[in-house]
Amino acid sequence: MRWLPCVLALLLLSAAEAGGPKRGKASWYTAGRPGRCAVRHGIAKRGDRITVSRGRRRVSLVTCCQARLRRGRLVDLSLRDFRRLGGLPSRGLIDVRVRIQRRPRR
Repeated sequence: MRWLPCVLALLLLSAAEAGGPKRGKASWYTAGRPGRCAVRHGIAKRGDRITVSRGRRRVSLVTCCQARLRRGRLVDLSLRDFRRLGGLPSRGLIDVRVRIQRRPRR
């Protein structure tokens, strides 16, 4: 029975890494196409469908590329999607949660 807490902790950690939402910052860029976003390396792959949420607002997007974003940033959104999440362009960053909805079939 001593091993039970260790097993539970490992299960929780693996579940959080695999499909749990990631928290971080989202920025915006003007050249972006609505419905598409750039995502940090290791979060999702090109073509993955993700949901980016902020409070009760959320947008469903397809990742167009993996990028080397600044520390703490998870996604780069189009200006339209950034505004749909309630972001003010003058501020530039918002706190978001990113969840991978579906991986592409191979």
